[in-house]
Amino acid sequence: YEIFLYHITLQLFQLIYKLPKISLSPDNHFLIVQTSNLHLRFSTRYGQTILVLGDHPALGGGDIAKAVAMRFLNDQCWHLSIDIASSKGKKSIHYKYLLQDADGRITEEW
Repeated sequence: YEIFLYHITLQLFQLIYKLPKISLSPDNHFLIVQTSNLHLRFSTRYGQTILVLGDHPALGGGDIAKAVAMRFLNDQCWHLSIDIASSKGKKSIHYKYLLQDADGRITEEW
């Protein structure tokens, strides 16, 4: 009986945390929001930052000035957790990584 109850509890827990988040757009339409996690294994020098630039507004909308900084985890790992709202008619998101030096200079390809 305890094993069965544990199994049901685990299934409910998984169901609850797999449900999408719902958000309201500026024009009062409901949007499904999904949390995306990006991990990058790349060794940087002190003062450098990895940025993510994509064709979705949450990733800068193609504007380098709005690119999103990843979080430094250790000498070879970077991470970004970001909420991405659904876009009407858009089925995929394209993005790229940028390397920003301490002086602000950005390298798009390395």
